Amino acid sequence: MNTKLKITKKDMICAAAGVGAGFVGGLIGTGGGIIIILAMSAFDRDSSRHDIFARTIAIILPMSLLSVWLYHQRDALDFGEAWIYLIPGALGGLLGAWLMDKIGVKWLRYIFAVLVIVAGAIMIFGRAK
Repeated sequence: MNTKLKITKKDMICAAAGVGAGFVGGLIGTGGGIIIILAMSAFDRDSSRHDIFARTIAIILPMSLLSVWLYHQRDALDFGEAWIYLIPGALGGLLGAWLMDKIGVKWLRYIFAVLVIVAGAIMIFGRAK
């Protein structure tokens, strides 16, 4: 059986986006999903925005779990401080996933853009430690 794996330019760019997402997420703790969303939006014109967001969450989950483990290994993670966000965050995730089907793509774009702008402003002008 002589099967050759055909790797296209799109495959290489998407793999690079994955590496970039993991790098950015590991380096600053956020932003990897944005890279994945941009890559999927550029190369997957047939999928809905909802599908792209859902796939992005599925991609980010293992990267996040690996990052948690690595931070824990370096004693850089205080689970006591993180627990207070866990249950409310999970409930918010359920609410957001439920609402995603009820909100139009136009509004999802606006919400996403505003969050990116606010997060960027906080990172630039917020309190530095």
